[in-house]
Amino acid sequence: MPPLPSSIGLQAPQPPHLRKNARSSQLIVNGEPFLLLGAELHNSTLSNASFFSSLLPKLKAMNVNTILGAVSWAMIEPIEGEFDFVELDRCIVAAREQGFHLVLLWFGAYKNAMSVYAPDWVQRDNTRFPRMQLRQAGGVLKTVNVLQPFCDAAKNADARAFAALMRHVREFDSAYSTVIMVQVENEVGLMGDSRDGSSTATQLYQNRVPDGTSFTKSKAKQGHSRGRKRLVLGHYSWQDFGYIPPEVPLGDRPGEYPSGGPVGHNLDVYVYNAPDIQIYGPDIYLQKYEMVSECFRYGNMPLFVPEQRRDEYGARRIWPAYGTQLAIGCSPFGVDSLMPWETCPFTLHYKLLHDVRKYILEAQATSPDNIFGFYYDEEEHPLEKPWVKSFGDYEATVERVFSFGKKGQAAGMLIREPDGKFLAVGFGYQVVFQITNPSSVFTGVLCVEEMEAQEDGTLRRGRVFNGDETQHGKCLVMPPQEPDYGGFPIPFHIPARTMMARCTVFNLVEAEEST
Repeated sequence: MPPLPSSIGLQAPQPPHLRKNARSSQLIVNGEPFLLLGAELHNSTLSNASFFSSLLPKLKAMNVNTILGAVSWAMIEPIEGEFDFVELDRCIVAAREQGFHLVLLWFGAYKNAMSVYAPDWVQRDNTRFPRMQLRQAGGVLKTVNVLQPFCDAAKNADARAFAALMRHVREFDSAYSTVIMVQVENEVGLMGDSRDGSSTATQLYQNRVPDGTSFTKSKAKQGHSRGRKRLVLGHYSWQDFGYIPPEVPLGDRPGEYPSGGPVGHNLDVYVYNAPDIQIYGPDIYLQKYEMVSECFRYGNMPLFVPEQRRDEYGARRIWPAYGTQLAIGCSPFGVDSLMPWETCPFTLHYKLLHDVRKYILEAQATSPDNIFGFYYDEEEHPLEKPWVKSFGDYEATVERVFSFGKKGQAAGMLIREPDGKFLAVGFGYQVVFQITNPSSVFTGVLCVEEMEAQEDGTLRRGRVFNGDETQHGKCLVMPPQEPDYGGFPIPFHIPARTMMARCTVFNLVEAEEST
């Protein structure tokens, strides 16, 4: 194997960071706002660079620009004090050569509320690194392979390994910014009980909350709406902060976050006690996507969804995330086991987002009220309602596109532009606009231009739609990929092609009577 390239001698660019704006923050990579189109791989994938490299052409075909992969404590420190980054370096170089960015997920003391990614020398030593215990019927305590958060030896060893990883990434990759974020721990906590039942934990749990960490009722009143009922009721909320490595504030590394511990009902407690962490990323599989997304935007924190469903159901839901919640990125989990690759639903959605990335990023940063995402699932629900968005003096109502046959799924985004124009992206929906000015007596669609993406991220005009294609000026129509005419003999919908259009809306006021 040829020697791995070194960053020595290259001028390091500005490191990836978050830039605050009026409503959120944007991820800045190589000096420019970056829309992260992610794919999280299975937990073992980065443990073998050859296997990882074999996936890259397929990920490229899926229109992914950022890969999320796990780096375990056991992988880099198999012997205490001796670090091995060879396999990780090969993965970084492979991603770099194919034009990908990486988000490294640190599987240290915890992963899925377990400690199975800790090195052997940690897992085998229950004296130096004691485990939690579950309280069971009859007062029985069951030991589980989860490190106690009260163990300074485990906390310090984990922190040293994490710091070594960060130093190495800086030395090896700072000239390239292949690695743009690193996650701090992953899904901290305990499963099977509300807290550790060991004697150590019980004694601490019965004590007062330590000085300096008290979250008073007055502070709680300004806290997250889902957390106000949960004041200082126990020790665990505070102890988990001790397990976020102390190196986090050093070096100002925005974008690192723990996943799992800070959930909706205690997110404000984490934010208050761990202010150096700038992103808390939710895993969204079974919950209501929009509710969780909104929850994790608490305090105008940027939304990053590092794990979510990889199917069409999940893909549709990224549109409100990027549009309404101003997400910096989303990432389906386990895409490397999708079979066949060609059927991955994110391929289409990511292509569209990539094509209009400049317009999304501009709206997110400068006019967040002028961007709006939505979707409809395959089957109509009897209680289904249209999506309605107010754009100042315009109101947009989004529904499934009209059909004599079966109405299908839809997904997309609207971005308001100057002079009564709207950029529409997606498929399967129609938009009726209404001017809110009471003097207006008619609102219609004057012009709909199909847009085609250019390599530089700009758009040029394609076809011009009218007549049946706009319901004769009534609405903007973004047709489905395969229209269902329901046996109607006139093919009034044309199949979706570029799935991008610019619409001009106009209105009429009551004409003055001539005298």
